[in-house]
Amino acid sequence: MTYPASEIYHFEPLDEWVEVFEQPFQLVQEVTIPMTREIAGMAAQPDATLTIEGVLEYQACDAAICYTPVELPVSWTLEWRPLVR
Repeated sequence: MTYPASEIYHFEPLDEWVEVFEQPFQLVQEVTIPMTREIAGMAAQPDATLTIEGVLEYQACDAAICYTPVELPVSWTLEWRPLVR
């Protein structure tokens, strides 16, 4: 996972210095799909798709409180395109 540069914030209620992201940002994760026999067979089918699933874990805070950490399921469905030869 690639994160943007963070800022250091003093969370006064607990007198802690923590890394924060106060501006909108993007998380980037490279994904490599190994071309196994199973994947190659699936990719050869018309209208084939592949779904990648994961979990985004995060915790949000404001100036007064840090909220309970959250686990959010995420998924992406990819459509295969024929290889051009």
